[in-house]
Amino acid sequence: MKKGLQYVVDRRFGATSKLKPSRETLEQVTEHCGGDIRGALMTLQFVCSSPSSTQLEKKRRKTDTP
Repeated sequence: MKKGLQYVVDRRFGATSKLKPSRETLEQVTEHCGGDIRGALMTLQFVCSSPSSTQLEKKRRKTDTP
């Protein structure tokens, strides 16, 4: 299942995307979903769509400055 998720990530993000999930993230997703590829894809989609704390901090800084 890791190979399938890695394929999807590579096709979606390419080689040099800042938003590309790490291998550790993919391993956690596959462990969490226990062999359910649909669940793994949905979890991966959720993980990739939720902004990280650093991105939120950057947005806060931009809106705080006049």
